[in-house]
Amino acid sequence: MEYICGDLLNYIRKRSKLSEQTAKIIFKQLMEGLDYIHKNNIVHRDIKLDNILIDLTNTIKICDFGVSRRLLPGDIMFEHCGTPAYIAPEIFKDNVNIFCYFFRVMKALNVMFGLLVLLSIIF
Repeated sequence: MEYICGDLLNYIRKRSKLSEQTAKIIFKQLMEGLDYIHKNNIVHRDIKLDNILIDLTNTIKICDFGVSRRLLPGDIMFEHCGTPAYIAPEIFKDNVNIFCYFFRVMKALNVMFGLLVLLSIIF
């Protein structure tokens, strides 16, 4: 097994900022990873910087599938889960009839927002 440096949150905190190129590489890997698990009918449901591991070569691994679920085409989820600080506001309005694609894009944008803005990444 490859050596993991830690999670993406701590990786960014240690560096205080990432280059645009590094952020693009990480984001591309995240999109590819989410696409792979969704093509296998798995919904992670707790994507955040803490649940993305990174190794010495800047290769990421999605981890913590504790609240993930197998979701077949046409299925709709109605239960709430995930880390409260990262849950989309729509969930709190009982608007849970949202498709998986929307969740994938919103979670990815949430992670990208953390990469670009909250953690002082300057282009």
